[in-house]
Amino acid sequence: MRRNLLIVSLLSLLLGACSYTDEQMDVATNGVALPSLRAKIDTSYSRTYAVDCEDGSVQMLWHQDDQIMVTDGTSNRARYKLDAGADTVEATFVVDDTYSSNADFAANAELYAISPADRLQYNPTKGVRAHIPSLQYVELDGVNDTYRNVMIARGNIASGEFDFKLVTTLVRFDLKLQGSEKIVSVKMEAEDVNIAGYSVVDWDAMSLQEGTSKYVELDYGNVDILSPSSEGWAQILPIDWTKGEGNVYYTVKTDSNIYKFCKRPTKDFAAGGIYTFPLYIDEFELVESEGELSDGKYCVTTNGDVMVAHIKSTDSTITIGWTVSVKNADYIDTLNPHTVIQNTDYTSDIEKNYKVAIYSDAECQNLVLSVDNISKESDTSTKKTMINNHVPPRFTFPGLAPSTTYYVKVWNNTDDTVSDVLEVNTQSSVVENVNVVTQNAQAGDLILFENFADLIYSGELSSRGMGISRTDRSNLTEVAPATGSIVSGKDNYYVVSSGTEMGLFNTLKGLIDDFGLTDWGYVGSAAGSICARPGYVKIGTKNNRAYLCTPELSAIPAGKAARLKIQFKAAPYGEYDANTVASNDRKMYVRALLNTTVGDGYKITYNQEVCDPYYVSLQSSVTSWKNCTVYLENVPSTARIAFGGGTDVETATSRLLLDDIRIYVEEITDYVEPWKPNEPIGGTVTYSDGTPAAGISVSDGYTVVQTDAEGKYTLVPHIDTWYIYYSIPEDSQVPMENGHPCFYKKFDRRANISYDFTLTKLAGGKESNFTLFCLADPQCRISTQENQSVKDGYRFQNESVPAIKGHVDTKSVPCYGVTLGDIVYSEGSRNCVSFMPTMRGYMAQDKIGMPIFQTMGNHDYADMPWNADDTSSTFDIKAQRAFEDCFGPINYSWNRGDAHIISMRNMHWSSNNTWNDYTMGFTSEQVEWLSQDLATVPKDKLVIFCVHVPFVGNSSKTNAQTVVSMLQEFENCHIMSGHTHYNRNDPTTYTSNIYEHVHAALCGQWWWSDINGDGVPNGYGVYDIEGNTIKNWYYMGVNDGMNYRDYQIRLYRGDLKSGTEDCTFEQKHGHDVILANVFNADNVNWKIEIFADGVSEGLMEFIPEQKYTSSHLNVYYSPIAVPSDSCQDWWAIGYHIGYVGRNKTNNSYYVNCFHMYKHTLQNKDAKDIRVEATDPFGRKYTCSEITGDYDYSMLVTRVW
Repeated sequence: MRRNLLIVSLLSLLLGACSYTDEQMDVATNGVALPSLRAKIDTSYSRTYAVDCEDGSVQMLWHQDDQIMVTDGTSNRARYKLDAGADTVEATFVVDDTYSSNADFAANAELYAISPADRLQYNPTKGVRAHIPSLQYVELDGVNDTYRNVMIARGNIASGEFDFKLVTTLVRFDLKLQGSEKIVSVKMEAEDVNIAGYSVVDWDAMSLQEGTSKYVELDYGNVDILSPSSEGWAQILPIDWTKGEGNVYYTVKTDSNIYKFCKRPTKDFAAGGIYTFPLYIDEFELVESEGELSDGKYCVTTNGDVMVAHIKSTDSTITIGWTVSVKNADYIDTLNPHTVIQNTDYTSDIEKNYKVAIYSDAECQNLVLSVDNISKESDTSTKKTMINNHVPPRFTFPGLAPSTTYYVKVWNNTDDTVSDVLEVNTQSSVVENVNVVTQNAQAGDLILFENFADLIYSGELSSRGMGISRTDRSNLTEVAPATGSIVSGKDNYYVVSSGTEMGLFNTLKGLIDDFGLTDWGYVGSAAGSICARPGYVKIGTKNNRAYLCTPELSAIPAGKAARLKIQFKAAPYGEYDANTVASNDRKMYVRALLNTTVGDGYKITYNQEVCDPYYVSLQSSVTSWKNCTVYLENVPSTARIAFGGGTDVETATSRLLLDDIRIYVEEITDYVEPWKPNEPIGGTVTYSDGTPAAGISVSDGYTVVQTDAEGKYTLVPHIDTWYIYYSIPEDSQVPMENGHPCFYKKFDRRANISYDFTLTKLAGGKESNFTLFCLADPQCRISTQENQSVKDGYRFQNESVPAIKGHVDTKSVPCYGVTLGDIVYSEGSRNCVSFMPTMRGYMAQDKIGMPIFQTMGNHDYADMPWNADDTSSTFDIKAQRAFEDCFGPINYSWNRGDAHIISMRNMHWSSNNTWNDYTMGFTSEQVEWLSQDLATVPKDKLVIFCVHVPFVGNSSKTNAQTVVSMLQEFENCHIMSGHTHYNRNDPTTYTSNIYEHVHAALCGQWWWSDINGDGVPNGYGVYDIEGNTIKNWYYMGVNDGMNYRDYQIRLYRGDLKSGTEDCTFEQKHGHDVILANVFNADNVNWKIEIFADGVSEGLMEFIPEQKYTSSHLNVYYSPIAVPSDSCQDWWAIGYHIGYVGRNKTNNSYYVNCFHMYKHTLQNKDAKDIRVEATDPFGRKYTCSEITGDYDYSMLVTRVW
């Protein structure tokens, strides 16, 4: 039950995100509780539920398990459960304390109620809606689901009384069929009106408006109800059926037949009424097919009859599916039925013999193609033509015309039955009015188009469709057409399964010219690694890696080059009898090859690539084709484009499906000779007025050089160089592109070009003041478990980003932000590379209010395993490539005012396939880069050094002390780090000129709550900088109630009980001890003073580091005693483990706290306790509210 309610909570959050405004939260926080209510069912609308009356009506009564949801018309709501009055029309309801989102209401608020509680849904643009499910059940928890009829009421806090009115219509299906059949489901569907779904509540009229669904399906589940029966009741919206003329259909599915009736009601269905639908076959006229249905008629499909459905179309193929088993009818058109319903069984389907045919006219006189004698024995190979327990029989018709209507029939030869005619259409071509330019191409020209429409043999893998083949295919020199009447097993034709492979450049090599692929070829070890499929190709095999290569792009003018836009459709390969896709089969590269040679059998060799390969990540299912667009630069007329696997491991294979290739010229340019290793590159840095920018540091991430008096520079790129970039000078604007800092250009190792940059000076010169925002660990993931991708991304986008922008907007000085790593949350097999662009988009300047610079964290790695290749000399460098591609350079610097700000990666992996086998540290190459970067920085400048993993506690790691020594040369240095998910300010580990700030996480405890494990709110650090000094810093929370500057302290009693009564953590300091968690305090520069009844009792005592985990505590018995020397925030720990329900043995939730203080009261009877914390800049923060046992009222509990 808890799980279902939480799903409702998620839905309201997703659809009502804008409802959580400050004003509404103030109302909720300062409002009045409605502890109970009295609910009465309006007896004038009694024809609803519960007990049958003698007059044939039913009377609605309250049930012991009934629940009511009350709202004030916004997202505020509270749930109530029945307390007294079961089995009557008047009952008392009390607040349901197990519901986590209960709100108080304004004392004078008009209140609205819906029963059942889970039928209420709030939409910020439409208001309160009632949900009439399209799928309903005859039996749910032992009673008819329709007994939970939707009722609404109005009331207020003053009276606490609500008179409920039924607002739906109850319909009763009375069935008389061919015999005593077990009823499976009844579906009512209207052509012209919505009868269910989400309906806006009209509180003035006390009624529901139009819904969102045209059907209601009543599922009889495992209830043993036989025809004739009138046990099936369903709810629909009140409809005036006298208006409108659309047909209304009733599909009755039994264990042996499917009946479809057509009859439009003739009455105005009122709310509260019961209306019976007599679906008697002897009172309807029987017709042969659904196409003949009209009012008063019905048709029936029985086991053995052929039911056919459209599966998929392309511009040259149509795939259909069919079944002769009624129980499989619902899943004919589902691409992967096995993923929708378990234990599918197509045994009866595959035992039959079939004929399929496709026609160009509705009368089925003009045959395009028919294939007869289709059976499980049709395929002469070892594969079965039809796949039992995976999909019903399917067939793909190849070689069709685009944008054309066809008509399909299927015969069951075994039982001598035939399907109704199915009208289907091919898709339009992806290119209308194809005009391929073959010479002297210009910008905008299409220079290559291939949709593989002439490939007609083999089965269709992505829709699991059978196809046709020839026994003599390897000897053919002309295509044997897929037209006319074909009989499998005759004239060399036979039917093959969707899993049949057919090599394009070996088995079908005699047909290459007929297929229009004469100038194409492949790169790989085996000609059979490129396979033909109906209307597309398959690239790669289980044992052979391959690329399909286009002809040379001779349309590009000789001696010139082009920027190409390449579009295509691709899908990962998946075994014909499985639903899974291997990770390597989702990886794809598009390459531009130079100096190619075509050998025997269309095999192509080459010795150079024009530019870096373009990586494409495909979908996770073979049935999911992806429309892809890639851009390649500096492509000459002698180049070929190659499509193939995207894994960097030469011995690994990647298999994929490819279709609809289009290559366009975006721009014609001069051809640039490729760069050669150890060859210097250079460029010029100028100001926007054309004057040279001298003394600007330019880097490739390994070497730092400065521009000369003319703004020119040269450097020799490192073998692992990814970008060429400059350190933004203090007198220039931060360059922005698409909302992000853009001070870098991608290094193109295959083009020796000049890397030029233009600076724009700040209108007022160097900034004397600015504010830096430090954002640690947003850590959003993509996961199929617990709706994690929804939770993470949704909360970051809708909570963190608006809160940060709101605070930026209060500043009167320029603001800049820097992340401190873990932008995403890759971990083990869960890879979040594809979520990086989404996170980058959330942090665009127009959304977050300022430019954001990025730092890499240990969860921001590329797809594993990592392997060295021609762009990455080690696997450890390969690990950072995905982050670089999305966010920019790894080790870089920039300047504002009198501050020099550096971001560096400071974790490195020891294994190429183990995500957590890393340590904090710096490579020798990083140390050299930092040395060169700092060599040009004046020693009196403020240095802000941004990393992910803290230095504190890691000073012995590789080169960590070397870096510290370099930073100590500057008068004032602040290290900004994250990683730990707790807040820690450390002024003592290093010399007096270095201060480290370890930031709590924006995601808190991985988005499970609004707080970090040390009790600090989900939030970020703010640093006000003046000249070469940080004049002020503070911590800001994100969520309501914790998102204001003065919220810096939380108080507890020393005998605090936290968590839940079932999982309690109990502290042992004693009731007269006060604990103060001062979120941003350090143990040197802050003063924490306590007052009892207005009298100071002195300074509180800092609790030194002492951490306990499940390894030290007896966590299997409640209450769990906490040692009194613990420095941790057990209110926060108890919340995550006891209240939210995280694993009590997972030590990640037993987090250290470095800002906890304690004091034993001298005045033990004091009523007024106040703690006053003074920060290093003289600002005072006070707190007098003591958080009580199990008190988490300030937190919004989210379970997703």
